[in-house]
Amino acid sequence: DSGGKIRVSLEEGEKWIWVKIKDTGIGISSEQLPLIFDRLWRADQARTRREGGSGLGLAIAKTLAQHHQGEITVTSELGQGSCFVVRFPSLPNV
Repeated sequence: DSGGKIRVSLEEGEKWIWVKIKDTGIGISSEQLPLIFDRLWRADQARTRREGGSGLGLAIAKTLAQHHQGEITVTSELGQGSCFVVRFPSLPNV
């Protein structure tokens, strides 16, 4: 929606780096959360198809995070928005 917000932040720890992406969007139901990283899954079939979504974006993001020894997680509440956290191992100081 217009007026919605997205916040991207970065936290660096001794062993991990966290990239957080939080929005004020429509949110994702608790029933759908376990499915969102599946290939070809879409929350709203009609809306996503109209906008050209393929249902691959989050599956690709999960695979990329895993290939870099990381992980991606999500929390969400309907009507409140979602927060995706990508965790990567910190690189050793060179």
